[in-house]
Amino acid sequence: MLSFVKEIVKTKFFNLFKHSIDSILENKFDEYSYKLIQLQQFYNAPKDMLYSYVAKETIISDMVDRFEKLGIPVRKEKICINEFEDWLKEYSELTAFYENSGDVKIEKLLEHFLTSKYLDVGSNKVYIDIAAASSPFSNILNKQNGGGGIIVWI
Repeated sequence: MLSFVKEIVKTKFFNLFKHSIDSILENKFDEYSYKLIQLQQFYNAPKDMLYSYVAKETIISDMVDRFEKLGIPVRKEKICINEFEDWLKEYSELTAFYENSGDVKIEKLLEHFLTSKYLDVGSNKVYIDIAAASSPFSNILNKQNGGGGIIVWI
């Protein structure tokens, strides 16, 4: 009788954990498959589409002129360093997340700072940030807004 009970308990636990493990593995497979596709696209991209090329060839004033000619509003602002530093303290979770990101760290933190400063991020609004990877910024903003808005970073 004891071996029968052991077998039932063993089977129940196995089925319980099997579902959880299968779900985790499926999510990781999807995540890594997506990253593999991105790496293949990067590897096969023409040189003029790579950031290193575009960054060298981009003249900000020319880009601003093109935007204005197309009727896209351009807002020229100076960034208050003290305000940015205060924001970094408030969003210490982001600072910690990007800590080992090298020269990308300040770029990403500044991007998130400008988003929270200049976009009217709030409930009942939808924002999408392309190429955000695993950044926690969307989760932080959703928590701050009580989950009322939909903020998605892809």
